[in-house]
Amino acid sequence: MRTKFLSLVGGMLLSLHTFAQTIHYTNTGLTNDCNVFNTSTPVSIDGYKHYPVYGGAGIFNNTLLLKCQNGSTSATKLGAAYAIEYPFKSGYLYKISGRAWKAANQATTGIPQLSFTTFTTLPTPVSGMPTACDAIRQSFWGSMLLDSRSTVSLNDSQDEQIFCEFNADQDFSYLGVLSWGGAGNMYTLTAIGEITITEIAPRFTLSPTSLTKECGQGLSRLFQVTDVNSVGGITSYVWHLGPVPNGWLYNGQPAPESITVTNLTAITLSADPCSSVAPSPVSVTVYRDALSYETDTAIVNVSPLSATIGGPAQLCGGVVGNYSFNGALPCGATVTWSLNAGDNGSLGSTTGDATTLTVNGNVTLTAHISAPCGSLTVSKAIGYSGTAPVPFGIDEEVFCQPGNIVQPSTFTAIPNSGEPYTWTFTSGDGIWRTISATTAEISHKFGVGSYTIMATTSNSCGSESSSTDFHIIRCATDLSGTAKVVVSPNPASSTLVVSTASTSGAAKKQAASDVWDIRELRLSDKMGNLLRKQLFPAGTSRATINVEGLKPDVYILQTGNGKTFDAQKVIIAR
Repeated sequence: MRTKFLSLVGGMLLSLHTFAQTIHYTNTGLTNDCNVFNTSTPVSIDGYKHYPVYGGAGIFNNTLLLKCQNGSTSATKLGAAYAIEYPFKSGYLYKISGRAWKAANQATTGIPQLSFTTFTTLPTPVSGMPTACDAIRQSFWGSMLLDSRSTVSLNDSQDEQIFCEFNADQDFSYLGVLSWGGAGNMYTLTAIGEITITEIAPRFTLSPTSLTKECGQGLSRLFQVTDVNSVGGITSYVWHLGPVPNGWLYNGQPAPESITVTNLTAITLSADPCSSVAPSPVSVTVYRDALSYETDTAIVNVSPLSATIGGPAQLCGGVVGNYSFNGALPCGATVTWSLNAGDNGSLGSTTGDATTLTVNGNVTLTAHISAPCGSLTVSKAIGYSGTAPVPFGIDEEVFCQPGNIVQPSTFTAIPNSGEPYTWTFTSGDGIWRTISATTAEISHKFGVGSYTIMATTSNSCGSESSSTDFHIIRCATDLSGTAKVVVSPNPASSTLVVSTASTSGAAKKQAASDVWDIRELRLSDKMGNLLRKQLFPAGTSRATINVEGLKPDVYILQTGNGKTFDAQKVIIAR
């Protein structure tokens, strides 16, 4: 039922649900101090008709006066009442307020009472004596106390106060105002300056009034109707859910267009996560018998499909990246994966909720999502970080010299990965330095013994390390000086041939004085382990030694003349 508002003199629209009307008893122009409302034509004040009911009301000095007197019996208890014609509506909340007080110069004993009653019809003149002046006995007006909405005790204060509040359980046409009580030995005067009737329409709210359903996700919500003014007497609630299909489930089944319940102020509705139908707005009509009241409307917003791709933003060559979505995808969603143009990457799968990716350059990964509630395309840029260092070895150049001192020698990482190398020794107090990104050099003061050198290279994609052992052995001559013998071939694969070096005339004379001939051959590995040894008769100038069965590597060949040894590095290669 649509709320109806009155447009009357003195009325005030406080809100869409509240209307207030004040009746002022000052400056009415009325002067009758006996029964001012006992007229052939009803007296209208601020647009509202007034009637005498029990006894008479008077106006004196712009104030409405009602007489009353207390007593020990109903015959000696006197009171007076009048009525205001007002269309009270069933289900509405009413507040009666105003200014009323005990008139001045009254007996200090006795407190006047002011009671308010609603009527559908006025009491008959016979039962009410509406033509009488002043107050009449309780036997006439006592019924007003039985049906009173409220009674207030008055004092000297003329401040505004609330007299009563009530919900109209039916339509009424009149508000009765009764003055009674007071002193026991004389009249007491009740003064009324104004009366305000505030009318508050029945109001029923629905909560929630706004909610959001995530795309492709389920929803379950309790919808609650609240009787704001506690009207009561509700006979049914009709829930309006929209034409079928409306996107709602009720008790697990597709909801009908409307649901009628008699004793429930709330129902629970749910939405299927896989449905392509957005839930319709929800509203309720509240019935009090034939009267109906509308509530708020709950609007359901379906959020757009949203998703982001999760996975590494950088990939190294040869590394498999795993990519999926941050959070669950909508129910019923299908996904197609793709890469931007070019051959910088390869997908493990082009469909499904997840995929894998390998790259050899920068790429953009794109996913197209299609769901019953909408579609979405999202992308993720993936940078190429290069490749991890490749495994490598260390090539060495180590020589021995007299005095167990190592001459400058180098170690080189092979193959070169393009990244700088860090070189470390596990032992030894020799001097070393890095002479390039891939090469380290050691110099003197490494004594006889075994050493390990390690090279490490790393980048954002990983690291590699390699190490090699090298050995300083005791030898008698300086390999960097003039060799006493010639070794060939070098590198060799099966046999080494050693012969006395050919020299100039002066050298020959010196060689003769040294009596250099080949008396012994010793072949050792880098650790100084003797692998081959052969003896020869004096005067031998050419000798051979078998190296078959030895692995390709660097070896030390020592040639002795019976007094000292000449050492040379030889290489076995195949």
